[in-house]
Amino acid sequence: MVKILITGDDDQDRTNFAAILKADPEMDVHEAADGPEAIDHIFSRSRPLLCIFGAQTPEINGVDLVNRIRRDPVLRDQKIALTATATPEILKVLSSLRIEGVLIKPYEPNQTLEKVKAMVANLLAAKDPSATNTAARPVLVVDDEPMERLAVGEIIKSFPGWSVVEASGGQEALDLLLKDGLKPALCLVDVQMPGMNGYQFLEKIRSTPSLQRLRVVILSSLHERDKILPLLKLGIAGYLLKPTKADKVQEVLTSAIL
Repeated sequence: MVKILITGDDDQDRTNFAAILKADPEMDVHEAADGPEAIDHIFSRSRPLLCIFGAQTPEINGVDLVNRIRRDPVLRDQKIALTATATPEILKVLSSLRIEGVLIKPYEPNQTLEKVKAMVANLLAAKDPSATNTAARPVLVVDDEPMERLAVGEIIKSFPGWSVVEASGGQEALDLLLKDGLKPALCLVDVQMPGMNGYQFLEKIRSTPSLQRLRVVILSSLHERDKILPLLKLGIAGYLLKPTKADKVQEVLTSAIL
């Protein structure tokens, strides 16, 4: 069984969330009422594969708890997801954290369970030394808006076997590819960004021999044909309109491995 620790100060909300996860017999679900109890649980008992903390829990809220754990030399690699109400302010904060994902309230049971199962599947694949590269194909998401990156990243991570690397602009993405040696299965790139925009990023990609075959799908709110045609000439593999829908993202993920 897979051990999951959940934290939340509202007993009924926490119980209801635990019941969603317990519908999967492979999940061994434990509860903590607040941050201090969660830390005590992690230290004094066997480590959970995944902790799911409430972002707005009192005493030590989820954001503070994540930061405290990341500073601890023993616990800093603990895998964490957060639950939160979807407000622009909280989503912007969460987008900067090194976490596995965000579960948005109110919870839809089936979607929530599937999302947690996808997180668990990715974590187990990463721990398994016999896992193939197809168990964790990275997708590079390039967008200057943190909340857009978070939203798209959450969709991608809801499908088992995919991971997300973020870049806030074209130059940062280019550095990840050329300097850090990132080899994504797919790039999802916004068009309108300050600095190096999506058009310029594509031009750089297509003029760099080692990156010419990189699969790029555009994320944009642009509908005008005259603005899309130049992108088609640069060999894009698809065009997703914002706000992006899960089924459309799934289609481009599937096409990336065919």
